[in-house]
Amino acid sequence: MIAIHPLTADDLPAAAEVHVTSWRAAYAAILPADYLDALDPVKFAAHPLRLWVLEDNARARRFYERVGFTADGMRDLWTPRGTTVTVPELRYSMAL
Repeated sequence: MIAIHPLTADDLPAAAEVHVTSWRAAYAAILPADYLDALDPVKFAAHPLRLWVLEDNARARRFYERVGFTADGMRDLWTPRGTTVTVPELRYSMAL
């Protein structure tokens, strides 16, 4: 049976292993093998969880805030590929 619960510090090693394994599989034909081989689940687990969200995307921001992410003050401008439009985005972090 699968049990779903909020991510805790105890889950980080397993979550990091899944993340690294999925990158190695998904990006094998895109990124150099030496880069993928150097990915380290231990190092990945040591960093806070971070993501970027469009500043005007209130629905996404509410979702991430509801699950424990907070805006950490970092801002950037994102330019979607093939356009000249710049869209403000905010970085969200979650410390465990």
